[in-house]
Amino acid sequence: MNVTGNVIVEGGGIIGDTGRGYPSADGPGAGSTGKNGVNAGGAGYGGRGGSGSDPGAFGGPEYGSAEQPIDFGSGGGNAGGVGLGGQGGGSIRLTVAGEIVNNGLIVCNGHRAHGSRAGGGSGGSLWLRAAKLSGIGRIAANGGSYNDGCCGAGGGAGGRIAIYVCDQLLDPDKITASGGSGYRNGEPGTVVIREPDLLPAGIVAVYGHVVVDEPPNNIEKDSWESSTMIRVFTERLDYVLPQPLAVDATKRGVYRASKELTPDTLPARTVVNSHMLHFDPFEEQITKLAGAVTFDSDILGVMVDARTLRDADPVVGRKNVVYPMGLRSGLELDNPEAIDEFAISRDRRTLSYSGNTGEFLDQIRILTAVPNDCNGNQVVDICDILTGRSGDENNNNIPDECEDFQGRCVYQDAKVKAKGGCLDCPAERGCEVVSEVPCGKPGRCERSLKTESACPSGPGSCLYKMKRCDCR
Repeated sequence: MNVTGNVIVEGGGIIGDTGRGYPSADGPGAGSTGKNGVNAGGAGYGGRGGSGSDPGAFGGPEYGSAEQPIDFGSGGGNAGGVGLGGQGGGSIRLTVAGEIVNNGLIVCNGHRAHGSRAGGGSGGSLWLRAAKLSGIGRIAANGGSYNDGCCGAGGGAGGRIAIYVCDQLLDPDKITASGGSGYRNGEPGTVVIREPDLLPAGIVAVYGHVVVDEPPNNIEKDSWESSTMIRVFTERLDYVLPQPLAVDATKRGVYRASKELTPDTLPARTVVNSHMLHFDPFEEQITKLAGAVTFDSDILGVMVDARTLRDADPVVGRKNVVYPMGLRSGLELDNPEAIDEFAISRDRRTLSYSGNTGEFLDQIRILTAVPNDCNGNQVVDICDILTGRSGDENNNNIPDECEDFQGRCVYQDAKVKAKGGCLDCPAERGCEVVSEVPCGKPGRCERSLKTESACPSGPGSCLYKMKRCDCR
């Protein structure tokens, strides 16, 4: 779920539920039933499930990703006719442009066993992204316990929680992925809390079927397959191009055919981050998936043609990774059966992809600018803006204090009087500028170097004249 504003969970409110994942004795981490058909093992996910006392009643294995959790929790082992294992927890991915205020519950817990001697379900997955996280509520992906403590079944493991926020104000003790109790307790799951600027690969958010992943040493056709995921990984960070580099698209918009591409060349010495989208389904199935990636800086160029990709592999590709040879990658924009398409968003921060692939694999390389920290506070600019540390009155993703002026421009002479926007006027005519930012706030009026009169003392609006029209 993607939310453009804020999300508020009131006291007593809840997002999620218990036991919405794999059913009893099902899933990649399902608990097993013992040789005697009783005292089953608990399910695994973020850790191993607890074992039961019956011989062979093993807890389920750990699986999935700690940093990009998308899996359901697994079901606990059944105990013959005595009871069914608890269901696994569900999966929630929530991306919020503003703040998450949680005074209630955000949960994907595993269910306790149904009836004695069955294993508990493992917790599910919670993947939250926001500018800010606050409140007094709880966030949980806990494993389910065995039923009533009477017997020897195992507890379910905790699930996986990943939270990426600029400001984390919620008590960390209220974020749990605990294992359920049992003859052997389920192991704890994983909890990852990071700022967005510390995300792998400079990625702010992923959507749809896209998952951030680390590539193996070989990503040729049939070497790194998935029919359910579009993988994205980072190739180079803060990399200075040693030579000019051709790209297939640079302009924002939707691309469905080769004739719509906007080829260009990035000059040598351009500093870039390089990222790769990779989609290679199993057994040459014709599979259609879609997703998107939002980066922490502007997209400079996109490569979708196999020749362009292969020419760039030795320049910006990941070292010690074998890339596809020949023309077996890229997008088939002119193939009516493939229906491949991609798009660059209006703010040039998001790359969207949709397409079919089977015989070939689909790859897209995205070159982005290196994110800025213009005010030198060790926080990338986008986090300063999202958390309110800095303003961005003209919505250009540059903190106001890093620009000469942000505000409302008023041009006055005998013929021109306009408000609400920056218009062209001759340099010799003065611009009277009224700032809507209170005086005394660092980095605003004080840093307007082209003023004829200083910012007046005390609170209020700043009124000064600029020698030339240079409002942005």
